[in-house]
Amino acid sequence: MSISTVWSIDVGKSSLKAVKINRDQASFEILAVDKIDFEGGEAGIDSINQAKAALHAFATRNTIDCPVAVLHPSRSAFSRFIQLPPFDAKKLDEMIGFEAQQQIPFPIDEVIWDYHVAEGGEDAGETNVGIFAVRREDISDFMLDYEQFPLETISIGYIGLLNYVLFDLRPTRPVVVLDLGSDHTDLLIVDGTNFWFRSLPSAGKDFTQALQEKFKLDFTQAEDLKVEGAKGEHAPKIFQVVQPLIRDLVHEINRSIGFYKSQAGDVKFEDLFLFGNGSRLLGLRKSLEEQLKFRVHVGKGFNRIRTSRETNVTLLQSQFPAFASCVGAGIQALGVGQCDVNLLPQEQQEALEFKKKQKTVLIAAACLYILIGWYWVSYGGKITSAQSALQKTTVVKELDRSNKDIKSIVEDDIPALVSTGSELLEPIQSRKAPGEAWRVAQSVFSAFDNSARVEPASIPENEVSSRLGEIEAEMELLNESKWWFTGMEVRQVAVNPTTLTIADPRKDEDAVPTFLVTVAGARYKLESAAEEAAQVESRIKQRALAALRGIYGEDRYSDSSVQISLEPEIPTIHTSMGSKGPRRNRKVGDTDQSQGTLFQFTVSWMQPLPEVADAGDEEE
Repeated sequence: MSISTVWSIDVGKSSLKAVKINRDQASFEILAVDKIDFEGGEAGIDSINQAKAALHAFATRNTIDCPVAVLHPSRSAFSRFIQLPPFDAKKLDEMIGFEAQQQIPFPIDEVIWDYHVAEGGEDAGETNVGIFAVRREDISDFMLDYEQFPLETISIGYIGLLNYVLFDLRPTRPVVVLDLGSDHTDLLIVDGTNFWFRSLPSAGKDFTQALQEKFKLDFTQAEDLKVEGAKGEHAPKIFQVVQPLIRDLVHEINRSIGFYKSQAGDVKFEDLFLFGNGSRLLGLRKSLEEQLKFRVHVGKGFNRIRTSRETNVTLLQSQFPAFASCVGAGIQALGVGQCDVNLLPQEQQEALEFKKKQKTVLIAAACLYILIGWYWVSYGGKITSAQSALQKTTVVKELDRSNKDIKSIVEDDIPALVSTGSELLEPIQSRKAPGEAWRVAQSVFSAFDNSARVEPASIPENEVSSRLGEIEAEMELLNESKWWFTGMEVRQVAVNPTTLTIADPRKDEDAVPTFLVTVAGARYKLESAAEEAAQVESRIKQRALAALRGIYGEDRYSDSSVQISLEPEIPTIHTSMGSKGPRRNRKVGDTDQSQGTLFQFTVSWMQPLPEVADAGDEEE
């Protein structure tokens, strides 16, 4: 089941762009648009913190009432285009998986990757495939900034641009597309169902910096001069400064087109489309037309997408080229993007897919029970009528036979139908449980920020007399602040619904299936086992209980439902770095000492926990 409305967000080095798009069958409408420029507008200056602040400001001044599609920066993505020989379509995933391991320059388990197969490529004998990947740790860090948003897809900058071009421009011949951003320039070649991408070294900031240095301006003044300079008397001087950079850009475009032609054969290009804020550069369009001999187009509005009355039309019209990639990401999320590359981790994609199907399944189940009720009412009335007729007629045998047939339907067919409905719903509920287990574990893990830097406390000079001691003290402080989660296991078990203990289903016919979730970890601390148990109790067990009660209800899980276990043998950590004992007693020259203890623990619970049968109900 596809979504109908989506927020699409593109966070660059100098600004945040966002659009809200609604799809009604084949009709698309922009409902809202927003743009937040970073302070000073200069890429690279505290851009990470400014991006986080912009996302917070965006969420504050807009209503996020639908899924969100985001764009990962093109510069951090790996892309490779390959051709596969004729093959059995059933082996497509297997063949591309093998190629991905050969082409991606990282271990395959350290990346999140996806692929795109050009439509119609098989008719020519070979199939054109694009493979795209980003390191898993980069995606994890990227998603931290979007924790407050219900993510639907993570696409790549030039994939968003491609989907916009194919959907709204619909080129009928090969074209070159240039997205000139503040910190990047993406060159995209669209050739029928095939496309090719290259990142160019020139970017909008290079033109701005050239104007800064020439005219001794700050960044904002240089940006204004770059865009508005054509209206003033100093336009020739400005163009003289940026002309060498435009010439370099043209050279890179020609190199890219030449390489593509060497791979794809004799392809003729006549049109180039400009996007990105850099497309407004003074003299850029005219220079590209003269030097490339192409028709150069700068986007000014949509062809197939409407804008609502509530949309900030002025903003969209004045900076339209900057929103192309953002709109393309929304088009993909709404299910009509021709390139559906999604780098959202697989577990999140599966959880979203289940959530979408859950509503359909519940509706189907409701219809099933309504049908069952209708049968009960319908056949129940027939039984009553048959019994009344039996008392008034002399044809006793015929009516008795009919009465037996009706009872057979009510007593055999209807219960079988109810049982079938329950069997249909049972696998769906059982598949939901591991995902819920992950949600509980995630609520525990996300509470710990192991990436935070720990500043060492001030240490009196008479306690530490060497640099080696200072280093060890800082390491000890760092270790004391960390929690290590060493493993998580979700295992299906059987549990007695009365005692809530694990049972053998072969011996206990009342046992029901559930899942045993176990989280293992370790903690370095200069404390006792009792103190450490209290830490695990407050930091992990209580968070797990809160998450479980949030899913299954406040009364379902008691305090004893989550178990804590500390390893009986607590290893002692030793070091020979020159100090002994706690920080307050370390002496220079000691060679071996206790550095503390490593507390190993496990936290476990059953999920979902069966409700304990009510004794009164059993007696009835």
